[in-house]
Amino acid sequence: MSLNGYCCAHISYLANHFSKVFAGAMLCLSVAHQPVLGTAISNSITVPVAKNTIFPGSPIKDDQISEKNFRPSIGRMNICLRREDVVGKVARRVILGGQPILLIALKDAELVAAGQSVVLFFAADGVEISGRALALQAGKMGDVIQVRNVDSGVVVRAVVAGAGRVQAGAN
Repeated sequence: MSLNGYCCAHISYLANHFSKVFAGAMLCLSVAHQPVLGTAISNSITVPVAKNTIFPGSPIKDDQISEKNFRPSIGRMNICLRREDVVGKVARRVILGGQPILLIALKDAELVAAGQSVVLFFAADGVEISGRALALQAGKMGDVIQVRNVDSGVVVRAVVAGAGRVQAGAN
């Protein structure tokens, strides 16, 4: 027997095939809407976000950051997962409010700016000598920069040891 040129065996095959495809699609849809661990909270990850837009060059303070829940798949991106990873850094790019903060959008804060007056200290064999110097380069904690001793005019290389402090020589 045929129906518009198709034999019953072919029609039966198509009906069986499409019913399996349809059942598989329905199973995928039902699984996709089930919580991973049974609750909405366990189906999310909490990450720090900016309360408002933060512009490049702006230091990030604790009161500018809040936390927001996202799907667990967001954790696979290169984003900051802890508030401590964000606070105290400087925005390298625009950071939009309410969005996860990309690691690449942040940089360490410079503790010494080029042209800044700094305290230069030298420590060796239990003796410490300090004086004033002018930073010729900007630097973050641990960076080696050039500074000019204000009294002698000599340019030396020193390690950034804190905000406005550099250390020359061995400790």
